[in-house]
Amino acid sequence: MKTNILTFLIAFAFLSCNAQNDHLNHVTHDKVKFNNLFNYDTNPNTIKNSIGNPISITLRFSELQDTNVTVYNYNGLKIDFINNIIYDFEITNNTYSLFIDGLEIKVGNHINTLENKFPKSYNQRTQEGISIIVNDWDSWILINTNNNLITKIEHRNF
Repeated sequence: MKTNILTFLIAFAFLSCNAQNDHLNHVTHDKVKFNNLFNYDTNPNTIKNSIGNPISITLRFSELQDTNVTVYNYNGLKIDFINNIIYDFEITNNTYSLFIDGLEIKVGNHINTLENKFPKSYNQRTQEGISIIVNDWDSWILINTNNNLITKIEHRNF
């Protein structure tokens, strides 16, 4: 809970300082796919049929959305659903990957693999990683790094 609030506050402050976010790359949610199999609009049953049953399913309350969130926990993947639509996700190992506009992004890849596809975001990277704005969902994808290697890929809403 504290991590989510802290992540939100840091991202909000960062993005508020740059109102138009012209310094970052932008994508639309239809360009984002998980394991090149499913996208944000995929329902939980289709995901279970695609990658198997989660290790656990938990419920939590989202204060930002004022609703319950169903969380599917896999080994290296966490997906939050609101009304059977993906709301947030977190990838923490290379079993799963994220494809953005055809580019595969995996934990363990070098951050330089993002430079050509996302030059604005890459040029604004920090030691912690880069951000890519998802325009039509008012959200962003954070690609976290350590020593220039991708350690986590996550989606967060504003």
